Order: sequence, then C-alpha cells, then structure tokens
Amino acid sequence: DAKGIPWTEKRLSEIFADYTAEHGKFRLDAEARALSHTVSVWTKETLKIQQVLVDDSEDNDFAAEFEISLSDSRMAGAPLISLASIGPIG
Repeated sequence: DAKGIPWTEKRLSEIFADYTAEHGKFRLDAEARALSHTVSVWTKETLKIQQVLVDDSEDNDFAAEFEISLSDSRMAGAPLISLASIGPIG
C-alpha cells in the first residue's frame, strides 16, 4: 500500500468483512461504475485513481485508491497499477 504495508489475503478479507458488515455488498451495476464515482488525478509522475464503492444505501463512504507510476509503466510497456489504499473516505 502507500505506506509500504503488504496487501495480504487476510488483510483484504478483514477490510471487506468490515465493509460488508456495515454496507452489504458493493454494487457493480452501471450506476456504480459511472464516472461520477471515479476521481482521477494526473501529475507529471503518477496517475492516482479513487473508485468509490457504491452500496445499496448509497452511503458511498468507502473507496479503493490506486496509483500508476507513469515512468515505471512506460519502461514496462504496460500500466503498472498498485493498490494504495482501501477503506473509508476521509
């Protein structure tokens, strides 16, 4: 993650257990995938993407944040996407 803590199956399972206990499953329908739930921020060096996880109650207070190093991706010839964080927004 952005703090250097490895993502493990256990860690992700715990995060999603907390999420589903409060929100149920996140939606994958067209509205949940709409651009209004995605924020992209470009800098010279990175592309940061925040994807809000839309729930049935539309609390929409949980997000996955990704980062793409543009220079590393250019050298690899493909986008290298890392999961920076996942959790409550704010």
